[in-house]
Amino acid sequence: MNSRCPSCTDSPLLIAVSYDPAHFRCGYCGGESFSFNSFSERLGEYFINRNIQLLEMKDYSHGLNCPRCNEQMLTTRPCQTYSRQERYGVLQPILPHWKGWSEPLEIQNCHHCMSYWVAHDQIKRLPAISLIEDDKYVDEGEPSLHDELITLFTATPSIQNVKETAGSSTYTWVLSGICLMATLAGKHLTAQQFGFVPSHPFKNHGLNLFTSLFLHGDTGHLVGNLLFFVTFGRHIEKRMTSDQFLALFFFSGLMGHLGQFLVNHDPDIPGIGASGAISGVIVYFACMFPKAMIYLPVTPVFRLVIRPQFKAQTFAFVWFTMEYIYGLLFLRESNVGHFAHLGGALGGLLYWVMADKEQR
Repeated sequence: MNSRCPSCTDSPLLIAVSYDPAHFRCGYCGGESFSFNSFSERLGEYFINRNIQLLEMKDYSHGLNCPRCNEQMLTTRPCQTYSRQERYGVLQPILPHWKGWSEPLEIQNCHHCMSYWVAHDQIKRLPAISLIEDDKYVDEGEPSLHDELITLFTATPSIQNVKETAGSSTYTWVLSGICLMATLAGKHLTAQQFGFVPSHPFKNHGLNLFTSLFLHGDTGHLVGNLLFFVTFGRHIEKRMTSDQFLALFFFSGLMGHLGQFLVNHDPDIPGIGASGAISGVIVYFACMFPKAMIYLPVTPVFRLVIRPQFKAQTFAFVWFTMEYIYGLLFLRESNVGHFAHLGGALGGLLYWVMADKEQR
């Protein structure tokens, strides 16, 4: 499609970041063109029917030329206020109090090619693109030898059947880079100065609640965390906005601190690491992709007695249970913050429940 933007006529339309190949965006003004199917999935049947009613009642004005067929479009201003449980889409708001539109949404309708144009100032008020259950997975069969070797040597689970999308995973890598730089600067950023201390939870005016998430005790701690974070985080960030992904990361991290604050054997020992935040990311992944197959790093000998693949929801449940058992058995002996992991995991689950009730 080599059409020009109807709002700023000199700009070509580009394929937008979406699973829908008929979804286009203007790189200059930010307006977007939708097919009927993608727009229906994004807004829901009720809203689409209301918009059609306005067209049938001739409650419209003449608008711009369609970027697809160049016919004049019709401008409608449907308005709907509904609860979050009734809306379509995934994680539109960070907070759960969003109630819908309070004023009409302006839409350009093309009745010739059944497409829609939405200006940039209206785009931010649309619900996020919904995830179709069958569209989230692909049948990849058994993992290849290459995948098995990478999984084995990195000791990190791999994900086999989640469909790759064109979304951005920028902040997965940005947060990983900050963790790397903070750990390399460990001589200047010590755990005592910048770690989370349960006996002084708001040390440095609360700054330690966040700096502690990026510090790690050693290379093994850092690499292990980042491998898990990249493995799971990049898939969910591609289906969220940047703000939502950052909110998930920090909310889970703070919940991890709460877990360490409530259950610890020495409140003066500082806690560092992104494990709590990453635990939340793992649980959120399991909620978003319950049927995803997780391939575990098992040696060929153990493959004779252990099946190395589990569904994501099973993997999350078993991992959570093991963390709880280890936390009870080795609370005093271990320097691993098992209850920080559990707190972060509960944070990821709570974030899913708050921001995505209609998906349950």
